[in-house]
Amino acid sequence: VGQYVVCIGEKASHGSVAVVPKGMVFPTKYNINYSSVALLSIALNSVLISKFKPFSNILVLGGGLLGQFTIQILNLMGHKVSLVEIRKKLKPISIKNGAKNFYQIDSSKNFKDEYDGVISTLPSITNKMWEELTLSLKVSSKVVLVGAASINISRSLFYSKRLRFISAYSYGSGRGEYEYEKLGKH
Repeated sequence: VGQYVVCIGEKASHGSVAVVPKGMVFPTKYNINYSSVALLSIALNSVLISKFKPFSNILVLGGGLLGQFTIQILNLMGHKVSLVEIRKKLKPISIKNGAKNFYQIDSSKNFKDEYDGVISTLPSITNKMWEELTLSLKVSSKVVLVGAASINISRSLFYSKRLRFISAYSYGSGRGEYEYEKLGKH
């Protein structure tokens, strides 16, 4: 009682009390706040549904809190993680959290067929960014889009590399329910 947890799977809940299957709940170390726990759960879900092969070379787009959690999880799973982020001030924390490389937005276009997959935590991605990103991915790579980001993707870009698109989202008990989301009744 009183311990914050991260829960994954279809029984995951955004409520204050939930009954879930054994083995799907992980305690947080320092009782971090609710919004951070939710973001950690979203990051964990996005990594797990990607099913990247062991020790893959993964690109993370966006170095905010969600991106930082994603970097840490991928790093702990043995992947080589690179980050593309516009804010240079996030470089030290990103490297500390396990990113092997930190690139500013424009420098990601210098890599051709280098990455096995990408997880984007950005709120939107322009056509130009998709073009540059596609060039950096190997054939049959996975593209994981976290959340409800706006996307405008050229089919020919994805088709030429046979990319697999995965949409990761946070969903569970209470999500989408008027009383839970609008009225705050948990």
